[in-house]
Amino acid sequence: MPKQLYKLFVFLFIAFTTRAQINIPSTAKCKLMLRDSSIQSYHSELCYIQLDEHSQEIRIFLNFATFRTDHDSIDEWLHKTEHKILRYKGHFPIESLTSSSNYAPREILSSGTLHINHAHHHCNIKFTLINVENSLHTNNSSANTDHHIKISFSIEIPPDRYRVNFKHHSIINPIHIDVTNGEINRFVSGMVNILNFEH
Repeated sequence: MPKQLYKLFVFLFIAFTTRAQINIPSTAKCKLMLRDSSIQSYHSELCYIQLDEHSQEIRIFLNFATFRTDHDSIDEWLHKTEHKILRYKGHFPIESLTSSSNYAPREILSSGTLHINHAHHHCNIKFTLINVENSLHTNNSSANTDHHIKISFSIEIPPDRYRVNFKHHSIINPIHIDVTNGEINRFVSGMVNILNFEH
């Protein structure tokens, strides 16, 4: 094999293998109400959703520090987030991916555990799957991502139960985390388990 062709082959192999192991992030929206009755809404581009076919589990990872805000005291709290990381692990039937027909939403109720601030409690999350094959949403072609199936869900976080509160502002209602048309990452050999992420 010519030397240049061999180098090209090695480069393509490494590129493909690396891409297959990448977790593609989704956009999350955080909505909360402070004691002064002001409703705050923030976005993060770094919410990760992972599906493990072997264990029939769905995993979610979100660091509160990745939310973009213009609120000084909230920014201060968010950037001191050594433990303010959301992790969820729950049951998820893999066959539900293949049974999702075009443009017909399919709802899956997952039962699992939500971890925040060293607090963990049982949590049920309703996931909505939609097959968007051949639509404008199918612009991601990662080998381990079900790019033609999008996932949406909402998580309600009671502040006191999960020890989530601000230094200068008390949260009077549950925090809502919403993801719409999120990316599903299939867990494959060599990929990092997102629940082991530190930031």
